[in-house]
Amino acid sequence: MENPKITSLDKTQTIKMNIYLLTLSLGVILGFITGKMWSNTFYKLQKMITHKTFLKNYHIHHSLGGLIISLLAVIILNNWLETIIVGLGIGMLIEHTISNGFVFLTKK
Repeated sequence: MENPKITSLDKTQTIKMNIYLLTLSLGVILGFITGKMWSNTFYKLQKMITHKTFLKNYHIHHSLGGLIISLLAVIILNNWLETIIVGLGIGMLIEHTISNGFVFLTKK
């Protein structure tokens, strides 16, 4: 028997929250896998970018990319896409922290 205090609106909110949590979890997993599989590509890309700028004496770690992706998603987007992109950024941060430590920028 259903609890009379729970309205259909509460059930809808619960379903939406579960979908957002599932989406965030999926984003974290995909971000972790992306960080692991694409770390060499990220390294080559940052090398090309920094070589031509004032950052040529620095190594930009892909954890910084994950942080930027997450922050931009929170600022710009406002829906389920925000949730999965924030998850991607968090997953990249977690992967980089496990493999290389919690660093964003190091001097060469």
